Amino acid sequence: MSKDYMYRARIIESPEFEEYEAFDDKGLYGESPGRRWVTWHRPVGWRASEDYIDHYGTNKFFEPRTERWYKSRSSAADRVKLLGSMGYRAIVQRSAPVVWPRGHASKVDVSESAAVVDAIRTLVRAGVVKSADDLL
Repeated sequence: MSKDYMYRARIIESPEFEEYEAFDDKGLYGESPGRRWVTWHRPVGWRASEDYIDHYGTNKFFEPRTERWYKSRSSAADRVKLLGSMGYRAIVQRSAPVVWPRGHASKVDVSESAAVVDAIRTLVRAGVVKSADDLL
């Protein structure tokens, strides 16, 4: 069995937010482009950089997505670092080993993986191992 894992960035604490007047230079839903102002929210102290404004056409704060899964710990750590720069506390989480189908199968036989999970639980309850990580 291989040790394939997935990683994600998980927000564990959000920063304090403040209201500010934000602008948007892009036309939305068929509107003609032009600067529009709106009251928006951002983490206290966050300011859009010139690169951000050039890229997005606005100084509105948008929370970075955290529902993405990563194949490497370093990619998830980059997202955690970005969140930290905005005042969030976030951590990298690692999944249990990912189980892939064998041979020409298109999906994992659930009964097989359920049997493995049950066996691991039995070993943990008996004190033979502390967790599945000890076996894998």
